[in-house]
Amino acid sequence: MSDQNKNRFSKSDIASALALVMSIAALGIGIIEAKIMADQQEIMADQQRVMVEQQKGSVWPYVALENSLDYQADSLVISWIAENKGVGPAIVNSIDLKINEQPYNTFNALLAHMDSVMGNDKYTLTKFGVSKKTESVYAPGEKKTIFQMTVYDRNLFFEQIGYFNLTLKYCSIYGDCWGQNGSSLENETGE
Repeated sequence: MSDQNKNRFSKSDIASALALVMSIAALGIGIIEAKIMADQQEIMADQQRVMVEQQKGSVWPYVALENSLDYQADSLVISWIAENKGVGPAIVNSIDLKINEQPYNTFNALLAHMDSVMGNDKYTLTKFGVSKKTESVYAPGEKKTIFQMTVYDRNLFFEQIGYFNLTLKYCSIYGDCWGQNGSSLENETGE
């Protein structure tokens, strides 16, 4: 009888073995659940990134800068017009004016240069919205004339001045920034 008892497992041995099997199964299930949760968190993070990009896209400004030359007899009207053609507000940080690569970002600096080159009776400056720091906001669809000048002797103007170069720098409400010069748009945040 003692040989039979040796080959038989007691109830406590069976219970211990079952507890071990259940513990191993629970550990396996826990590992699988942890993997599933990690995958779900990664999916949620991807979804959040997509949502942020969609939010940015829903308020993305696009400021178009247009140069207009209106020839009238011997005179010339030069205008620079900025229009926010995007769907979100554009925060304009600066507007830079250059003549032959020399900056003229104040009203007095431009007048002094024009007077010295052309004389003060050869032009009229009717609008000057140029500034290194403007901090103005253009609503979607808003259009502003930021620079306008009438030149009474256009031949003298082209001989002495040649052209103006205007650059407008603006940002979205999310801090993404661009520079627009009428012919190209550049990302100012390095992206």
